[in-house]
Amino acid sequence: MKPLIGITPSAVRMGPSGKYGGFCDVMYSRAIEQAGGVPVALPLTCVRQTLNHFLSFCDGFLLSGGGDLCEASGAYGRRLTPSERKTLSAVDATRDEMEMRLVRGIAEGDIPVLGICRGVQVMNVALGGTLLADIPGHRDGTHGITWTRRLFNCRRVNSSHHQALDRIAPSLTVVARSGDGLVEAVVRPSARFCVGVQFHPERMAGCDGPFKKLVAAARARAAAR
Repeated sequence: MKPLIGITPSAVRMGPSGKYGGFCDVMYSRAIEQAGGVPVALPLTCVRQTLNHFLSFCDGFLLSGGGDLCEASGAYGRRLTPSERKTLSAVDATRDEMEMRLVRGIAEGDIPVLGICRGVQVMNVALGGTLLADIPGHRDGTHGITWTRRLFNCRRVNSSHHQALDRIAPSLTVVARSGDGLVEAVVRPSARFCVGVQFHPERMAGCDGPFKKLVAAARARAAAR
């Protein structure tokens, strides 16, 4: 049996109609399929019973990229300045609460998880860390990274973020940084598989290692149940 990988959705509001719901980028689901897993796009909800249901039957999770975390989530560890507050975009309290609850449930159940961009940020905050609200002058592009513990064959990565990890959660360990010192990858050493990356491997040719390792860990967990 192929392992089921739950993918968290972006929160989307659709034009003048005001329709609101979750959206799963096809690049995430394709990456999971190509790695040998079955993607399950989760609904946008913070209802505990619903989330507990997914925690009980999914073999692994992918925390996708997306908008910034709300200031009210406590992500920044302090009150933001007016200028910092203006930099926040695509915030959604429901998504914040949903993913925070999922991360804590994942950690409690030792369920394999991969966090991408916003995903690693949510992971860090849910486990007790904080974020840099805005990185002045930061732009999209590519750059090299330095591994202290190589997890994947990615030496040059893409950059699509204006926030980054600040204080690292106690249970996480930094394993890669960019040249300017920003955190590019973390692991939770005590977990079966808990990895977060600031870059977007789903958009990078030849960087399928994160998805293959997630799916392999999820398959092993499913076989052991």
